[in-house]
Amino acid sequence: MDQYENLPGLKNNRIIGQKYIYANRVITWNGKTLNCEHNKYYNDCYLCNKSFKCEHDKKKRNCIKCNPDQICQHFKHRYRCNDCRYGEKCCHNIYKFFCYDCGGKGICQHKIKLCNCTKCNKNIVCVHGKNKKICRSCGGSKICIHNKYKTSCIICLGSKLCTHLKRINKCKICKKNNLTCNHGKNIKECSECYIPITECEFKQLIDSTFYKNSLKN
Repeated sequence: MDQYENLPGLKNNRIIGQKYIYANRVITWNGKTLNCEHNKYYNDCYLCNKSFKCEHDKKKRNCIKCNPDQICQHFKHRYRCNDCRYGEKCCHNIYKFFCYDCGGKGICQHKIKLCNCTKCNKNIVCVHGKNKKICRSCGGSKICIHNKYKTSCIICLGSKLCTHLKRINKCKICKKNNLTCNHGKNIKECSECYIPITECEFKQLIDSTFYKNSLKN
């Protein structure tokens, strides 16, 4: 541990990929967050976090045998399944919750998502008639010190930028390596593309009592 330097307090003084000492343990700075010494999120590293894998040699959160109640009837994690969150799609091929013609609760009278409508939610509107979070004149929370969206700023290494400092959904190198799906997201983070079970597990789930009981309900 003595071979590494202490973590600099300022982000500008840190080197991406460099290992430092922080809180009496070795960490790696990836440009955005502090990872473990193996350059992984601590909770996702099976070497640092002994509780990472279950007895079936899989991620505990993705293991059907350990967490059968977290898999919905669409064979996805409940928190990633849009069908469970917003209900079935209507005749307009839109989730009923966001369909204006079907009277969805997530859509306002101005045909905008209720959470984003400045006319229905006047408390989120600034004096310039914009959403407070994205107003540059007001210094909104989503605007960085370089007067750009934090997620898209190259200097701030925004979350929408890949390791090649390009937008994730437009980076040819990332798409070539199959890191992103057609929706411009990481495949493992896309609720529409990612199904965290194998074909063998799929058959086991159909035969399980959990799945049979879910059909009855």
